[in-house]
Formats: sequence, C-alpha cells, structure tokens
Amino acid sequence: MSLSLPQCSDNKYPVGSTTFATPVQPSVTFGTATLNDQPALVLDEVAFTAYYPADVTAGPSKGVDWLLRPLNENLKGIVMFAESIPSWIVRPVVYFYGALLKIPVFCNAPLLKAKEKPWPLVIFSHGLGGSRTAYSQICSRLAASGRVVLAIEHRDGTATCCVSRTWDEDGSRRSRVVHYMAEKDLKRPETSEEALLPLRRDQLEFRRHEVYTVYHTFVSMLHRRHPLQVETLDGSDIDWSSWTASDDQPLVEHSRDVALAGHSFGGCTMFYILSTPPPSWAAPIPVTKTLIHDPWLDPIPSPGPTPLDDYKVVSDITPSASSEETLAVEEQAKSLPDLLVINSQGFTLWDEHFERLRSVVNAWGLKAKLLTLVKSQHPHFSDFLVLPLIPGRKTALKFMNSISRLSDAFLDGRIDEQLTLEPTRTMEVEVVGKKKDAYGKPQRTLKGIVGDIIVHS
Repeated sequence: MSLSLPQCSDNKYPVGSTTFATPVQPSVTFGTATLNDQPALVLDEVAFTAYYPADVTAGPSKGVDWLLRPLNENLKGIVMFAESIPSWIVRPVVYFYGALLKIPVFCNAPLLKAKEKPWPLVIFSHGLGGSRTAYSQICSRLAASGRVVLAIEHRDGTATCCVSRTWDEDGSRRSRVVHYMAEKDLKRPETSEEALLPLRRDQLEFRRHEVYTVYHTFVSMLHRRHPLQVETLDGSDIDWSSWTASDDQPLVEHSRDVALAGHSFGGCTMFYILSTPPPSWAAPIPVTKTLIHDPWLDPIPSPGPTPLDDYKVVSDITPSASSEETLAVEEQAKSLPDLLVINSQGFTLWDEHFERLRSVVNAWGLKAKLLTLVKSQHPHFSDFLVLPLIPGRKTALKFMNSISRLSDAFLDGRIDEQLTLEPTRTMEVEVVGKKKDAYGKPQRTLKGIVGDIIVHS
C-alpha cells in the first residue's frame, strides 16, 4: 500500500528527480551562535534535488519518499518546529506519511534531451519548516512544463531535519544531523551585537552561499569540468552522460535566462540574493526572472530589499554596426529581472508587512507584478495542504493549480495574457464577525471566492 501526491494532470513531460551533493571544503561557519557548545551554523556540504523532464524509455522506478529520512530524526525536527503540538500527536502522522507517501516522479531517471533549445533553469529555496521535497508539487509541475528546477536543501536549521556530511580526504563521509533551530536554542557571546532576528540574518548569509554553490556546481556538472566532486545523495549510479552533451552544448540553459524562486523565507532569500553582492569566489547568477511566493521580509533590514545594479540584464535589442554602439545600447537596455510576487490573503491582510512589500515591488519598476490569491493562506504554496486525507484538500488543489498556472505563465513571459483568462478583481476588505484576532483587531477577509485573483496596482 502507498499514498501519492497529486499527479501533474496537464504535464507535457514525465518528471524525474535526482538529489545531488557536493562538499564545501574547507567548511564555512556563519555567525557566532553555538548549539551544544559547537558552532550552530556550519556549511560542509550542499545538496539539492533536481526536478526535470525525464527520459523514461528504460523504465525507471516511479515514486520518491516525500518525508526525508531518517524518520525518527525528522520527527524530532518537526516537534521542534511545531513546538505547540505534542509529540504523541505528531508521531503517528509522521510515521504514517513517512511509510506510505510518495512523490509521483521517476527516481534518478536520465534527463530528457530537449528537441530544440536547452531546458530553462529555475533555482528554488524553501521556507521555514520546509525541505527539498516539501514543495514537490510546484517544482514537479514546473519541470513537467519543460524546465529543470533545482530545489535546495538548506542545511541552516530552517528545515525540520537534514543530514549533512563532511567529505574526508580518504573518501569517507562523516554525518551529522541538523534539526530545526530557533533563537532560544542557541547561545551567543555576550559581546555580540544585538540585531533583529539574528539567527535569520545569519541563515540568510548561509543560504546565499548555498545558492551560489548550487548554481556553480550545476554549471560545472553540465560541462564536466574537473576537478568536480558531485555525487547522488543516495549513492545511486546514474547516467551522468544524460546531463552533458558531447558537443559541449549544455542541455540546460544556464548562461542567461535563469530564474530564482522561493516561498516565505525562501522568497526572502531570493530577494536577499538580488540585493547583496555575490560571495568573493562567485560571479553573479544571470537572473532574468524572479518568482516569489508569499515572501516573509522581516529578516532583511528595512527599507529594502533593493536590487543591485549587478543584476540588471540586457533586454532583447538589435545589435548596432559597431561594438561601441552596441555596448552603449546594451547599457541603456539593461533593466532589473522580471518579478512576480504571488501573495496569500493572510499575508496581504498583514498591513505593515504588505505595505513594505508593495514598496519593494513598486521600486522594482514596470517589470514587477504583485498578485493576491483570495481566501488563500501561507501553507497553500507548499505540499502540506494537498497531502492525502488532509481536510480542505480539494480547495488546496484549486490554489495549487492557480499558483502553477500563474508561475508557469510568468516564466514563459506571458503573465499578462494569462491574467486575462483568470477571474481578477479589485481588493476589498470586509470585517467578519465580532471575534477579535490574536492582536485584538477585528477579523477581516478579502471579498471574493476561491480562485479570484487581485492584481495590485
């Protein structure tokens, strides 16, 4: 017996899934916080799950565990994340879904050769309590439409649990478990500066290093650059040749038109990437699109985030006759990457945060759009509410379908056209009932029904 997450109903391609790992040597420590008298944030390995159009002619097995192993350690991390829920309630749920639930993708299948141009590349960052599989619905749907999506496993204590490894010179691996971390779990030197959300600030730096490592490692893998230390996380042998072309033409487009995407703290991560310079060892990622789902901005100092000029890209132009003229025209044609932010109703009704988000989007310029899904909530962007047997699953699937359609259209450059096909409306807020919310204010909702989309001006 097994349970499965929803299939991609209108997919163009079957989807494969392979998880890669690469060492960070020497390891890097971020911040001054300690956990059990050891540095809390240590990066010694980077891992990411690739979701991609798959070649299934050889009949690869279908079904990948949704809940990451080991289950007993994951249980500890989930309890630490959802600290208000007793472990005796969480335990049977974790072992039930851990034993039975599968992601409907082909495990370690070869990458399908694109018939025309290389597959576009998307790099995805998860939110607090997430993982590289917790957003498998949106990642696999984007892959099914003809993209390679790299879902990062952040080893910074924002996932419920992960197992990081140190790669020793003799070829051995030393493992350590990283559970979800909160500020109250850590110790800091008394001389350390006071900052708002210090752990989250340190984790943003940690994640910045991971994002650049994932990108540059993947590019090296596509070109078979040596020395290259990459292996599958589960130790499986895969068809490495399917990821590289014999004529040195990459099968995945990485030199231009790369998209960054993320949810919640992952959305904050991608805003942070675009508003800070790359690490000293890395070149900027050629980002042309940024897809943000329900971002949480608090860890980034206000005002901001403000994108750097380093991330301006050249629009399509007609080259001039001379190289000097071409450079001048290119400089004038540079603009920030396209931006789409899809917000939940809950985050849009968070007044102070939403006003800050609107100012960020407005500063981006004409190539930015901000949408709200009426009646949606923060978890609707992840897999959690579409799990089998979860109450409200039918409604959650409607939201996931909307998120998928809008995200796909944006990455294809046809978001304006897609919005003409969607039920859009203006933003209207109404008070519901007499009961106060947690902050003592009247409970409010957005007028409209499930499926309605607000396009903010």
